[in-house]
Amino acid sequence: MATFFFWLIASTAAGSAAESPLRVPAEIAFGDIPNDRRVSRAVTVTSTASVAIKIRRVSTSCGCLTARIDPENILPKGLASLLLDWDPRGKIGTNEKRVTIQGDAGGKAFETGVRVTGDVSFHGKAGTLFEGSCNACHGAPAAGKKGAELYAAVCAVCHGAGREGVAPSPPLAQTKLTPYSDRWLFDLVYDGSWDKGMPGFGLKAGGPLDSTQIASLVRLLRAAP
Repeated sequence: MATFFFWLIASTAAGSAAESPLRVPAEIAFGDIPNDRRVSRAVTVTSTASVAIKIRRVSTSCGCLTARIDPENILPKGLASLLLDWDPRGKIGTNEKRVTIQGDAGGKAFETGVRVTGDVSFHGKAGTLFEGSCNACHGAPAAGKKGAELYAAVCAVCHGAGREGVAPSPPLAQTKLTPYSDRWLFDLVYDGSWDKGMPGFGLKAGGPLDSTQIASLVRLLRAAP
């Protein structure tokens, strides 16, 4: 059974964790988490400020992970909970997400970034990225788009805006794809590759893209970024 871990590493917009009035644990171990059900956890957040903290916004990089802080008004030197809810359907192996916390302490604004990673284990049901909350990031934005616009809508979240790759998803630079034929690339996007953690984006594979959309992506990938 694979072991699932979340690592929460706080950093501020200015680049120094010491500047953040919030403290979170450096690491949280979730144990074994199957990919066929949601998981929720509460993480203690500590205020180091001598004034009250107001949480203005908590956002995540992907719809499959939701986060909030309760209470949003934290007393001086007080405690609160960072509440995480993650939907692992359609994922396997190592995943990485981001949580951004914005607020102010005594009228002074701050922003703290939290990295969330995990190793998801397979438990008999694959699921897809196009179910539930995941569809908001990986499926719905593809509607009516082709080429560069389509890539930005549903590919960049995993492979990077400049095709540099976002771990564990590989880079898609033109030179990296040279050994592969257009047919191979088309089939990979359409049907996916479960062992590589790549979902099938084609309609018959349960995805949101028709053949013309996938062909437009192949043409884009053959061109330099």
